[in-house]
Amino acid sequence: MSTTSLRVAILTGAASGIGRAMAQALATDGYSLELMDVNGEALDDLVKTFRKQGSPAQANTCDVGDREQVERAFEQMTARHSRIDLLVNNAGITAYDTVSSTTLDDYDRIMRVNFGGTLHCTKALLPTLLRQGHGHVANISSVFGLIGAPLQSAYSASKFAIRGFSESLRQELLGTGIGVSCVHPGGVRTGIVAGGRVGENRLETAGAATFNTDFERFSRLTSEQAARQIVAGIRKRKARILVGVDAHAISGASRLFPVFYQRLNHWLGLER
Repeated sequence: MSTTSLRVAILTGAASGIGRAMAQALATDGYSLELMDVNGEALDDLVKTFRKQGSPAQANTCDVGDREQVERAFEQMTARHSRIDLLVNNAGITAYDTVSSTTLDDYDRIMRVNFGGTLHCTKALLPTLLRQGHGHVANISSVFGLIGAPLQSAYSASKFAIRGFSESLRQELLGTGIGVSCVHPGGVRTGIVAGGRVGENRLETAGAATFNTDFERFSRLTSEQAARQIVAGIRKRKARILVGVDAHAISGASRLFPVFYQRLNHWLGLER
């Protein structure tokens, strides 16, 4: 099969975690891949692996929080293909601290990458999608885009922003042939926690080392399992994709008990 006959997917944050597993799942599903990540070395290694497997893939080293870098990357990617079928905005970072201790620089950094990256990439591709009259955008939010969590204010804010943006975009694109999914993974064992900044408040109260232990204890899915669920939801063009049993439970709790869940979160935090 020639690469021109394959569907084309652009995937951000592709070099690790859910992104890396998503790249494999999309390749298995028959996509030619345009992969983006700020870590150029890891991205190049991943592309080499795909090419050895016979899966067409291209590396695009890019900081999605930088609008100019994104615009240049999308100019190159759209020039390489006659159409783009799928954009998955997956790139994300986190920090773990109280509001009083989280710095404004941390808020800026997380919003710039998580929400800004989703916004920049979607805006860069949208004219192409509208011209061709088909395609799909999948934005990776989180269960923390369904509920707020203590010590996760910056991350939650960015993921709520992605959710609101996705729901607005979906309504605007009704009837255009372009679908929009907002993805809410529950606990997934990825590198985002280990790579996140753990704040001084956590060091004082429970010890930074316990955060990874806490996360592992509550994370039920591997990246590969999560990726398969996400791709299945995209294939069905679902508006909301809940990933994992915990995501379904949290979604239900947030709708049925919009205040009580906050008290429960507080109690669980004290117990840990």
